[in-house]
Amino acid sequence: MVVLRTPARKAIFLTAVLLVVAGLLIFFLLVRNNAVSKNTAPASSSTHTTAANSADAAAAATAAAYMKLVTIIGQPTVKMVSGTTFEANGQVKNDDTFQHDITLKITLLDASGHVVGTATHLVDNVKAGTTVSYSIQGTASQPAWTSVEVAVVKISENLNGAGSD
Repeated sequence: MVVLRTPARKAIFLTAVLLVVAGLLIFFLLVRNNAVSKNTAPASSSTHTTAANSADAAAAATAAAYMKLVTIIGQPTVKMVSGTTFEANGQVKNDDTFQHDITLKITLLDASGHVVGTATHLVDNVKAGTTVSYSIQGTASQPAWTSVEVAVVKISENLNGAGSD
């Protein structure tokens, strides 16, 4: 137990306690700030990044609207052709009333969900309302994979009814 007999000793003791508490508070704030934010980009880039994110969001919204024009039928079948070359076969349907060119991307994933192979393919001139087959060949970084994803990455030709095909 601390016995403080004079007001001067009490003032010194309280000042020391406040300095220790303030030092600990500053230390924890610095550690927290350093752990949470490792951003080394200059402050002026935040406006550019926000504008780029807005443009990306708008492009993604437009792409999502166009993707509704197409249906991927089932899951593609994938086989290793030779070495690390794979072939994916499947079907895609044009649900629109206009002909479109449809770009597909096949992604092979390992058991951890890491990408081990990709391939992109243009399915050209898919007539309105039709289902067509596609065959895509690509190269994998390894011959073993556990799952496959197929995605429509682009729809072109006759968007919004514009075009002569």
